[in-house]
Amino acid sequence: MDAQSTRRKPEDTRRQIIDMAIEIAADQGAMGVTLDAVVARLPFSKGALLHHFPNKLALLEGVIDHLASEMTAAVLAEAARDPNPYGRNARAYLRTIVSEPATERDFSIGRAALAACAIEPLLIPRWRAAMRTLAADDPEDLAGKDDALMLASDRRRSVDERPVRNA
Repeated sequence: MDAQSTRRKPEDTRRQIIDMAIEIAADQGAMGVTLDAVVARLPFSKGALLHHFPNKLALLEGVIDHLASEMTAAVLAEAARDPNPYGRNARAYLRTIVSEPATERDFSIGRAALAACAIEPLLIPRWRAAMRTLAADDPEDLAGKDDALMLASDRRRSVDERPVRNA
């Protein structure tokens, strides 16, 4: 086998780094995701990691982009199966988020992603961009504006507006 065939593909290396960062976030929260923690668990050098993600912010951006991309793909695939254009995007979003019971790991990843956005507000526009994609006008979707409004109001709801249960 020559050296060329044993080289990693850059996109595979990038994906491994993102997957490991997500794994660490699920285990330790957003604060646990450091370049050193990620590289310590992977079979390549810190230089390889820095080639793809020059700093922690870039790594967290990669994680948020990946999670948003997965969510967007799932919702759009669900929307494509819906024959009724009226409210299609909103129904697809709701079906996607309730279709399978969330695991403890899913909740851990979600909490870590929210914490990452709280720690580094520069990440928030990346998630909002994905949500805008889901709420984008579909020429066949007469309720597209309603979908956009529903998703926007969900994003704008502050913690203070949600009912608090006493433990």
